[in-house]
Amino acid sequence: MTVSSSLTSSRKNEVAIVTLRRPPVNAVNQAMYAEIRELFSRMDEFCPGIAVVILRGEGKHFSAGNDLDEFLTLTPENSAGRMKLVREAFSAIYDCPVPVIAAVHGHALGTGVPSSGPATSLSAPRAPTSAPPRSASG
Repeated sequence: MTVSSSLTSSRKNEVAIVTLRRPPVNAVNQAMYAEIRELFSRMDEFCPGIAVVILRGEGKHFSAGNDLDEFLTLTPENSAGRMKLVREAFSAIYDCPVPVIAAVHGHALGTGVPSSGPATSLSAPRAPTSAPPRSASG
């Protein structure tokens, strides 16, 4: 089942898979926040009988956070409404009637972190570990 061009949902038995789809880095805009709110607050209607939802990002990264272009149109007059929508989207994930597992991969930055935060569980592949080189002083 496709919800929109930037958010899709499919089903495999009792598992719903919701995918963030805004290439190249799944940046979240106001339209996507509204779609997240709508889907997760009505998950039982969109996918009746599911036992769990997996939230994932398409491509190399879970989400790079907010679409920075939208900050260019942020004003004192519209900021309260925009922030309310963001809170409602996160609350919808948190209050989803079934457990939500965030399958985090690649980067989860900015809004990408709280998008996965309200999930019941997080799943992430082991990331490579690196450290800056050190030089001995003496």
